Amino acid sequence: MSLLVLTLCLQQATLHAEPVQVQVGQPVTWTLVVEHDVDEAVDLESLAQPSDDTWVLLSGPEVARVRDGERASTRIQWSLFSLEGGDRALPGLEVSLSSGLKLTALAGNLEVIGDLGPAEDAPRPLGGPIAPPTEATSSAAGMWYLALLPLILAGAYFLRRGRAEPQVSNPVPPVDLAALLAGSADSGDFAAALSGRIRESIDTEQCVPRQGMIDEDWIQDVRARGGIDLVVIDDAQQLLAWADTLEFGQVQPSKMALSDALERVEVLLARAQTTEAVA
Repeated sequence: MSLLVLTLCLQQATLHAEPVQVQVGQPVTWTLVVEHDVDEAVDLESLAQPSDDTWVLLSGPEVARVRDGERASTRIQWSLFSLEGGDRALPGLEVSLSSGLKLTALAGNLEVIGDLGPAEDAPRPLGGPIAPPTEATSSAAGMWYLALLPLILAGAYFLRRGRAEPQVSNPVPPVDLAALLAGSADSGDFAAALSGRIRESIDTEQCVPRQGMIDEDWIQDVRARGGIDLVVIDDAQQLLAWADTLEFGQVQPSKMALSDALERVEVLLARAQTTEAVA
């Protein structure tokens, strides 16, 4: 009996989140750490995904195993964001080991800051009151389409020619996402512009117009053609999935979460251009 108790004490699982305070829609990393004997292994196939109707899974699981003498630890990480605000308890995931032993993860808490404060009874606007679409707005959108038309035609022309050597492209000025975020646009408009900026920039780097593709087909085509760092492609896939939930009204993130997304996009596009230049 005492041997069984000792074995259970030496084999345990814990689940925690980083950071412990986030905004609605802001990515957070869940880390599951399983301590076990070196001869044991975590049964990943039986491990439930940590997502439900209130959590959106962005990526994972990423698994790493570290050995220390006769002991070992398996670290499993996911990236998610919450659709709900408040004090949220992480789920007690059940972990199965190769020996058949089952452990229930000791889970921590996470504070998700919503759009409403204690004294508020209506959502806070994103940088000012959200105005309904106007004729001027429609005209501005039409001007952007006209501005992008030469780029689309140029891409189709070079695609038909099948250039032997890559050339430095000079795209038209992109939508100023920072100005859009600081203005009166809602999160759906910002998400649509963010998705367009990512796709347009990578299309320009690969000299391939893919305006008619859905995001899933677009990602597959980018991977198949090569020339773009796989890390950049993975980040683009995560950001497009996140923007999709915003564009169709599944979540209303805070302005801080939108600013974080803008920073990730700027880093991603800089890496994409660097990769193309090196290639």
